[in-house]
Amino acid sequence: EILGLANIHYQKKMKLIRHLEKLDGEFIIVDLGAGTSYNTVDFFNISKEGILICNPEPNAKLDTYSFLKNVVWRKLSLITKNNGVIKEVIDKANFFEENKSLEVGKLLQLVKSTSEECFDMMKESLNDFKPRLIMNKVRRKNQIAEANQLIMLAKEFLKVEVQYLGHIEFDQHVVDSSEKMMPFILEYRRCEASKNVFQIIKNLIDSDRERGKTFRGFKKDMKSEVRRWK
Repeated sequence: EILGLANIHYQKKMKLIRHLEKLDGEFIIVDLGAGTSYNTVDFFNISKEGILICNPEPNAKLDTYSFLKNVVWRKLSLITKNNGVIKEVIDKANFFEENKSLEVGKLLQLVKSTSEECFDMMKESLNDFKPRLIMNKVRRKNQIAEANQLIMLAKEFLKVEVQYLGHIEFDQHVVDSSEKMMPFILEYRRCEASKNVFQIIKNLIDSDRERGKTFRGFKKDMKSEVRRWK
């Protein structure tokens, strides 16, 4: 609601990121809008496990891949920003020209021929980066399978392993609960969209067992949350 908040200056952005990283919480959720502005990309890069939400339409999948491409490019360019030689090599290669695909494998080999140290840092950064994907407003089963296209493209061209968390079906109950100013997962706990969300959270918990959470405990917490909204 604050004018200009989405376009804060670099110094303020970095200060906010530092404070977010110091927050005392098991999970810190930053809900980012669409787009590939530096602010959006840099906030996404706070986490090594940022979650991508993608609708099944072709243009939405293209936008999601483009966003991930920008995230990877930003991540790698920040690693080499203080190395003028590497920066010049990358700039001359024109990896990010309009309508040209970014092939990270070729970029890494180019960097390796110039600096093994930079190559190792970039490789480590990509290995640590584990974004996750959720398909949203799914209407047909074949749209779920299309998530594999995104995952394969990211692996082939960006050298990034994307984990598929699940999907959320298109459900009128989501609209109905929004009109009531209620979270659908609390208002319509047994609708398909809620079941999908519960499955996604179960998948998250299963992949993060070391955090000591249980799916049964989460569902119990959700029941107690209803009282806060009624």
